[in-house]
Amino acid sequence: MIEIHLADNRLPLSKERWAQLLNRLPSGQRERILRFRRWQDRQAALIARLMVGFSLRERGHPWRILETWTPGTHGKPRVTADCQFNISHTEGLVICAVGGAEPVGIDCERVRALDLEDFRALFAAEIWREISTSGEREACFFDYWTRFESAVKADGRGLSLPFHALRFEAGWMEVQEPFCPPAPARRSWWIRPVAVGSGYRCHLASGAPEEPVTVRRFELSGLPDEQPIAES
Repeated sequence: MIEIHLADNRLPLSKERWAQLLNRLPSGQRERILRFRRWQDRQAALIARLMVGFSLRERGHPWRILETWTPGTHGKPRVTADCQFNISHTEGLVICAVGGAEPVGIDCERVRALDLEDFRALFAAEIWREISTSGEREACFFDYWTRFESAVKADGRGLSLPFHALRFEAGWMEVQEPFCPPAPARRSWWIRPVAVGSGYRCHLASGAPEEPVTVRRFELSGLPDEQPIAES
């Protein structure tokens, strides 16, 4: 089972609520969050960690599991081997996918105006033709962008794995030679769309098409006040 959690990030929390929620995290996590300059990025980082913490607690882990939060070589964080997760945030929205032992990747983007020519070299010619001839070019672009981005995030190498190393066909994204990871790491991903609201595009990358997925709204206002503080 893969759980996808969504949270609104359009407005800043009150100072009191911010402090209350921030103090639920280990001190090391609080320090990382406070390094962000924009309130939107600080708040997105806070929400994402709360999503992971509460999801893992529902799966039987103690709240203090967040103390083991460790960024990987390419920045993808990890907490425990039996619950893989991935995070994305864009303007107004934070999203987190939590699964089992198999890696997952998720990417969400708000559809917006861009100079699309800046990204032309990233995509195969046939995909770029579809984007450039679409009646909704930005929407088509972000539809493909989130597909590819979810796959490279699931792979764990992020954008250090170039899009041209991936072949997309019939819902599958496959890593091509010479970019394949060493065995037994997964080399292909099932890509599926996730409906997160009007004006956004979102895709999930996972290991199998039959794996069930649930989407849940994560409400900060509904978090229990009695949640214990985790200290490093």
